[in-house]
Amino acid sequence: MSKQLAVSPESVRKPGKLRTPDIPVNVYQKAVKDEKNNYTKEEFLNIYRDMCYIREFETMLNLIKTQGEYQGVPYNHPGPAHLGIGQEAAYVGAAYLLTLDDYTFGSHRSHGEILAKGLRSIELLDDERLNGIMEGFFEGKTYNVVKDPQKSAKENGIDFLLYGMMCETFARENGFNKGLGGSMHAFFTPFGIYPNNAIVGGSGSIAPGAALYKLSNKKPGVVVCNIGDGAMACGPVWEGLMMSTMGQVRTLWGEDGGGVPIIFNINDNFYGMGGQTQGETMGMDMIARIAAGISPNALHAERVDGYNPLAVIDAYRRKLPLAKKDGPVFLDVVTYRISGHSPSDSSSYRTREEIEAWEQEDSIQSFGRQMVEAGITDQKTLEAIQAKVVEDTVRNLKLSIDDTISPHVPLMSTDPDYIANLMFSNQSIPSLDTQREPEVLLPREECPRVQQIARKERFGLDQNGKPVSKNRVYQLRDGIAEPIINKFYEDPTLITFGEDVRDWGGAFAVYRGMTEALPYHRLFNTPISEAGIVGAAVGYAMAGGRVVAELMYCDFLGRAGDEVFNQLSKWQAMSAGMLKMPVVLRLSVGSKYGAQHSQDWSALAAHIPGLKVVFPATPYDAKGLMQAALNGTDPVIFLESQRIYDMAELFHEGGVPQEEYEITIGDPDIKRAGSDVTILSIGATLYRVLPAADALKEKYGLSAEVIDARSIVPFDYSKVIESVKKTGRIVITGDERLFQGPRSIRTLTPLLTRLEVPSPAEPPPPHRAWTQLIKDPYEYVHRRPRSPELTRPVTLRSLVRVSQGLPPTEAVTSMSVGHERIDRVVDRLFAHSEMAGSVFQVLVGDYGSGKTHLLMHLAERALSQGHPVFWLNLERMNLDLGNPQRHLSRLLDHSVLPKRGRPSALQRASVWTRSPAKLRALRTTLEEIALGTSAEAIAAKKALLIADAAKDPGKALENFLRAEDLARKSSGTSYRQDAYRRLLLWLELLARLEVCSGPVLLIDEAENLYTTGLSQAARRSALRTLDASGRLASSPDRSLPTGSLWVLRAALSLLRSR
Repeated sequence: MSKQLAVSPESVRKPGKLRTPDIPVNVYQKAVKDEKNNYTKEEFLNIYRDMCYIREFETMLNLIKTQGEYQGVPYNHPGPAHLGIGQEAAYVGAAYLLTLDDYTFGSHRSHGEILAKGLRSIELLDDERLNGIMEGFFEGKTYNVVKDPQKSAKENGIDFLLYGMMCETFARENGFNKGLGGSMHAFFTPFGIYPNNAIVGGSGSIAPGAALYKLSNKKPGVVVCNIGDGAMACGPVWEGLMMSTMGQVRTLWGEDGGGVPIIFNINDNFYGMGGQTQGETMGMDMIARIAAGISPNALHAERVDGYNPLAVIDAYRRKLPLAKKDGPVFLDVVTYRISGHSPSDSSSYRTREEIEAWEQEDSIQSFGRQMVEAGITDQKTLEAIQAKVVEDTVRNLKLSIDDTISPHVPLMSTDPDYIANLMFSNQSIPSLDTQREPEVLLPREECPRVQQIARKERFGLDQNGKPVSKNRVYQLRDGIAEPIINKFYEDPTLITFGEDVRDWGGAFAVYRGMTEALPYHRLFNTPISEAGIVGAAVGYAMAGGRVVAELMYCDFLGRAGDEVFNQLSKWQAMSAGMLKMPVVLRLSVGSKYGAQHSQDWSALAAHIPGLKVVFPATPYDAKGLMQAALNGTDPVIFLESQRIYDMAELFHEGGVPQEEYEITIGDPDIKRAGSDVTILSIGATLYRVLPAADALKEKYGLSAEVIDARSIVPFDYSKVIESVKKTGRIVITGDERLFQGPRSIRTLTPLLTRLEVPSPAEPPPPHRAWTQLIKDPYEYVHRRPRSPELTRPVTLRSLVRVSQGLPPTEAVTSMSVGHERIDRVVDRLFAHSEMAGSVFQVLVGDYGSGKTHLLMHLAERALSQGHPVFWLNLERMNLDLGNPQRHLSRLLDHSVLPKRGRPSALQRASVWTRSPAKLRALRTTLEEIALGTSAEAIAAKKALLIADAAKDPGKALENFLRAEDLARKSSGTSYRQDAYRRLLLWLELLARLEVCSGPVLLIDEAENLYTTGLSQAARRSALRTLDASGRLASSPDRSLPTGSLWVLRAALSLLRSR
């Protein structure tokens, strides 16, 4: 059914002039004395009080950040504090007429907006309801800290608001979202305060979604989007404006439309950080001018004096009714940020004279003077209000920073997985509103798409095993559509929007046949505004609804980057689970139309924490996964390959069931059993894997087990691991490119092959010069219990390295498996070295067998037993082993001592020479060593001579230990002897001053001696050095300290050939 909006050439080609409505500018010019009959004394004083609370709260933050204390209360707050000192009148005026049904969204500078809305809500609520909100929030945990039976409910309410906001700002568990949002992500939905946003203009695309929720679900109230003038240059803000001004709301939605109930409240302080929006970074002289270009009614725009709270209240009194019936409304609220962008801002981009001129107009002082002049109050009363505000701020500050009653969020202390556990809510709520019936135009059985599906064969083969024709068979697109149709008839909050989803039925016919059954406000086209689409979905979900949004092509995901990366994915965790995000974002993966319409970005989505990612390849899986996504409360990226929209069900016995069912997101499916090789397929490659598996069977007699991933995040590895334990090998395939960027295949592969699957053992190569420490570091593999050192940040960094084919560098022991036998071998080596002196070993293995990983584990083992570790990586630049000074410098620089903080040897040298006491200890040790006749004794004598001759003995000794004097030499026997003696001196000093055991020298990448373009002379020199090291380690008259271990790691294949 066409939408019947004809475009007439006669009309659009007609000559004429474009006229825009006049936009009022600062029309309100009244003072307190002119409004005495419209406000009570209490109301005037509350306006003044609320401005004082906001000013004092931000003054407190500013002093803590800049001076480390407030009113004698010391505190160090390392977090952000974007201040709006000077903008209090704009905040209080905008909140004054709002009710709890009205929602406010903020910016990164929203302390004032939150406090203003909260203080006003406390005034509007009766005591019973206010107490119910406070006692019910987090089971009264926050309220119980400030509750005082001697105070009124509203006095307790103010303490509750101040304390909760401070705790949130200071990352305390009693904060409004348990300290996980902080200063820039705070909210309190029981008061209608929805999230502020650290991303400039972030609310510009989100708030329209909340307004659409109110419009589509006929909920009372308006939405206020608070952003700054600097945000008007942000693309998502413009897209949010486009989403809010869709003409269809008036022309097509009928009784369900009328206007989107939203006010864009622009706090116009003339600066976007240090850039001046008027005259420098933007072209308009007034922000209000923008509105004239967006809508014929200029969005009822007005410029308002935000330094007069009564002017802002007057504007809202006139604009709120318009927003409800003919929104949006656009308000340019003139204000000024006296404070810097943040406490670290020196305001060098503006003059002191400019700031002083605005300070002369201070809204709080001006409003107070006007009340005194009008006879509303006296100066003593105003001073009492100010004193009470300071008293309340100090008291609640002390409570909020008291660790015993306001503990910090346990991110890295008691619960390192605290945030990880909040990423997904993992709930199943089939309907988000069970109190009303869904609005539809036709009964379900009369929906054209339902009737079409009912006539289709649900299995792809007929009784004779022949394919059913495509126009009669249930396809993958049907598997996506059927759960969506059913959900429209179950959940009244569900809406679907995107580009061309209604009349066209979607670019790939998923919504075809739904138009006739669903009203416009539940299935509608949007502007080509990907950021606006996803942002609106986020806001709609925050307000309490469920969304299926479509971006048509996966390639367009980048156009909604912030909304997907920073909003959709993060708000469940940042809200401590208070907000749910039931959003399904449909993306098709192209197969034609060139580079910008054919990309598989599944890995990009998979690497964004907080998103579930599914990629079904069969109709049965598509239906089950879509049903799970729609019943759930988490954001799901639903990937659909354009190659297989018309694919029929070929795997599930009996075809696709008519009844509803769920497939657990993260559960892969074995599509074909096998015994010789495992093939894990992601997405549409399933249908290329099957012929390949047939070919393996026919040509080579190999039986392939084919597993369809179905989901990427989360992913249950157990089926795949069990399969690989059976087959011993795995191939992972998908449409995404394998070797560019952090791809999901590259993430899966090393996890499976390195951490879980044992490699077949290989006999050591016969070679007289080498011994093998162990045949295969992954020969004995099993799961290990979780280690406390394996925190989430360490795990994530380690997995990134593993995905790049590199071993982890942190928590190596916890990231290793099957090393118990290796540990026993290493411990025997250490024991042998303690008894018999130094030990020299060579570790041999094929590429990828884990030699470097084993060296890292060995290093951890050595450090835990008190051995200093020296690591030498024989990369091309480090192959000049014939240069002893460079060799020594690299060893010292790449050393790790078994001390707190894991310092290097060079760092300890600085400590030894830093203070007179440390220097005296160093000299005494050198004098003791110098009494002998060994090589290190000769080096110690030389060090003492140099120190005695220097003006700064400490600096001279540090330079000597760093071997900086050797850098000026290039050759000669004496030069080489000096470097060798200095190394032995180092080892003796570490043993005496740092109480270290014998050193462990680990030499990695030894195969580079043969793979790089070394000259024969350089290679011989390097080999002689290593050979001499080996003889030194095993010689009875060696000079190395007892208990040292030298391990050389080389590639097995190269040693075989050499």
